[in-house]
Amino acid sequence: MALMFDTRNAMQRLIKGGLSETQADAVVDVTSDATSQLVAKEAWETALDHAKDELRGDNDRLRLEMRADLERAIHTLTWRMFGFGLAIAGITIAILRLT
Repeated sequence: MALMFDTRNAMQRLIKGGLSETQADAVVDVTSDATSQLVAKEAWETALDHAKDELRGDNDRLRLEMRADLERAIHTLTWRMFGFGLAIAGITIAILRLT
């Protein structure tokens, strides 16, 4: 939610403070331009909380994906090591039979 700037009230206060209407109008224009992109603290905090929630969700999803990838890698390596063990045992038995 953008901040609200009461230009009419600002003009009246500046003129009451001693500025001419032209000067007050220029000050109000510059101030309006400068504050046009500002948002209320509550809106900023809401947007920030939303971004944090998105990041937490992404983090949780990535953590689960990484865990699944790691489990698959461990499973694959376990079976490969088992296969290598069998191959070594077979080669050892073959060598012993030849001697």
